[in-house]
Amino acid sequence: ALREAAALCGIAIEDGASCQWADFSSHDWDALLEGSDPFRRVSCFYTRAGLVRKAMLAHYLQKRKRQAAKTGANLEVDVLPVGFVVDIQDEEDLGSLRAQLLESARKSPPTPGHPVWVAKASASNRGENLFIAHSVEQVLEAMRPPALEGGIVEWVVQRYIAPPMLIEGRKFHIRAHFVATGCPYCGTARAWLHRKHHAVLVATAPYSGASQDRLEHLTNHCVQVQHPEYDERRQIRALDELDGALGRPGLAGLVLGRMQEALAEALAAAAAAPVGFAPLPQCFELLGADFTLEDRGADRPPGVWLLEVNAGPDLEIFGTRLRHRCVELLRDTLRLAVEPYLCEAAPSKFSSDTADCTCASGAAASSAGFVGERCLWAAAPRAASAAEELAGFKRRVGIAGRWARALHEGSGVVV
Repeated sequence: ALREAAALCGIAIEDGASCQWADFSSHDWDALLEGSDPFRRVSCFYTRAGLVRKAMLAHYLQKRKRQAAKTGANLEVDVLPVGFVVDIQDEEDLGSLRAQLLESARKSPPTPGHPVWVAKASASNRGENLFIAHSVEQVLEAMRPPALEGGIVEWVVQRYIAPPMLIEGRKFHIRAHFVATGCPYCGTARAWLHRKHHAVLVATAPYSGASQDRLEHLTNHCVQVQHPEYDERRQIRALDELDGALGRPGLAGLVLGRMQEALAEALAAAAAAPVGFAPLPQCFELLGADFTLEDRGADRPPGVWLLEVNAGPDLEIFGTRLRHRCVELLRDTLRLAVEPYLCEAAPSKFSSDTADCTCASGAAASSAGFVGERCLWAAAPRAASAAEELAGFKRRVGIAGRWARALHEGSGVVV
C-alpha cells in the first residue's frame, strides 16, 4: 500500500534514501542521531512512550487535570474512562487496588447488567493481558497470575464504558488516524487528525453485558478474525458509514469533533513531559487512536472515550473492501509530512516566522486530507536549529541512560 501511495505522490522508493519509512526497530537511528544528513527524515519518533504506553498516558492526563484544578482552570474534556494507574508486585499491592476499586464503586455505582472493570497491562497490545471483569474480585483474580507470576508490574484499571453503543446489536470501537510531524525548517512540532479515513471495528458476536465471552467485548481486529463467523463486510466499516449504520445523521461529524478534542488533550499532556514524548524536527509518525462510544440515549450525543494510542497502527484493519482508503491515508501522510521536506535541506537556523512556515498551513493540511481548521496540537522548538535540537535530545537520552544504569547497579542487577 505504501508503494502505491508513493506512486500517487510521484515519490520514488530507493534503498538508502535520506527519508525512511519503516518499523521502529528497522530504522537506522545512528544515522539520525549523527545529524550529518540535513535531508534525514524518519517515520517514527524516538521517544513517544508517554503517548502510546497506557499507564504513562493515563498518568500524564491525570497530572494535567490536577494542575489545571490548582490554577482554577477547568478541563472540560474527559479523555479516558475513570480509572487507576497501579504497579502490582505483591499481594499488598493487590489489596491496595481492591480498596481503590471498592471506593470508586461506592462513589459511582456501576451500570447494572454490564461489566464493571477493564484491566490492561500498560505495554500490552493485540488484546494480550487485557481482562474484562464484572466485580472487583474478578479483576484481581485475572491480574494476579500475570502480575505476581509473570512479572508484569505496570497496569491501568478502568471503568468499562457501559452501556456501549451497538451496531446491529454488536459492540464496536473506532480506530482514528492522526499524524504527528516535526518541521526541520521552523522546528515546530504539530499533529493533525485525518478528516475521513478512520475504521469502525465491529464485534462478530452479539453483545450481552452479562457474558464473559471476550469476542463480545474486545473488538480488536486481531481478536475478532479468530471468530468462525467473522465477515469483513460486517466487521469493518468506515467512520462516514456510521450515520447510516446507526440511523443517526450527523453522528460521524460529532464523533470526529470529540475525537479531535480528546487527542488534543492527550498530546498536550504527553508533551508536558519530554522524557516520555519528544518529537524531533527530523521525524514524523502515523498513529492510531482507539475510541469507544457510550450510549446515552437517542436524544443525546454519545460519550466519546479514548482507550489508547497506538504506534505503528495495523493498517490491515481496512481489509479488502476499504483498502483504497488505506492507500489514500498513506498518500495523505506523505503529502503532509514528507513531500514538503524532500527538496530543501534543513537550514542552519530555524526560521523565526513560524506562522508562515509550510508546516503551519491549515489549507495545506486540509488539501492533504486532514482536518485543517486547526491542528490537534503544536509545540515550539527548544533550540535554535535542527542540529541543536538533536544535540539536546542526545544529552537528555544520555542522562536518562546513566540514571537507569545507576539504578540497576544500585540494586545489584547486572546490566
